[in-house]
Amino acid sequence: MTIAQSQAHQQLISSSITQFDDGDFREAVVLAHIAIEMVADQTLGRWIETVEPIGLQAWLLKQVENNHNLGTTKALKLYESLSSDMISESQFWPDFVTGNHLRNDIMHEGADVSREQAESVIKNAQIVIEHLLSSKS
Repeated sequence: MTIAQSQAHQQLISSSITQFDDGDFREAVVLAHIAIEMVADQTLGRWIETVEPIGLQAWLLKQVENNHNLGTTKALKLYESLSSDMISESQFWPDFVTGNHLRNDIMHEGADVSREQAESVIKNAQIVIEHLLSSKS
């Protein structure tokens, strides 16, 4: 991961916290989940680069093209298969799933978000990101 990519997810989390502090809870949740997806994209890319034969890499990239949301079965299974990290069994995973559903509800239905929900999502996003960044390929 480049420094610019690292700073980008940090900037998204920082913006999420700013939105939270300003009472914009929907925006805070969405930004936190965009940060997770950015790191998931980078992490999946690193794992895919380790796959042999090299020709298989393009096919794997196509499987998650335009969707690196670990809340989807395809991206999650690919990540777990390549990394041997059963992230879906982690203590923080149920909160990730809840936050991911909330993000989808915001984006597709305009759902309202409470202060408590937004705070939980931001905290969980930081945990998920830390976990993904520590994933070794």
